[in-house]
Amino acid sequence: MNWLFFSTILYKIDDILKRKAEGKLEVGGEPVDCLNGKVRLERIRNKGIAGGKFSDREEGVRNLTTLAFGGIILRFLAELPKKGHTAKKFGLAMTAGGAAGNLADRWKRGSVTDFISVRVGGLRKIVFNPADIFIGIGGLIAALDTFFSKE
Repeated sequence: MNWLFFSTILYKIDDILKRKAEGKLEVGGEPVDCLNGKVRLERIRNKGIAGGKFSDREEGVRNLTTLAFGGIILRFLAELPKKGHTAKKFGLAMTAGGAAGNLADRWKRGSVTDFISVRVGGLRKIVFNPADIFIGIGGLIAALDTFFSKE
């Protein structure tokens, strides 16, 4: 599989869905319930990191996430020439695509567009975007592969 292409596709999916959310949802506007209220679409501008932490340090957050993205990309590119390691490459490609989506938002808009909220248990207050999903799942897959790899 062409992992760079896969990562780019995930970046574009995230970008398309965020721009659609920006066109349909207003920041602070009325949320839209989906799936019998289990999912809510509500747009926020996140200037911080997860959960809006450090939103008062916009430049620092942008610089830190740029540095983290660089590390992800270096790790991803180092893994590509190796034979096998399909799960790790898949996870790193997902992480890189998601990180690129959020980083592009930070540099272009000064904040990340979050618009999905799962309304189950303690998750009710978390609003996220597709890039966050790619980063979370991809990071988990890459970490599990590293942990359980026989090499």
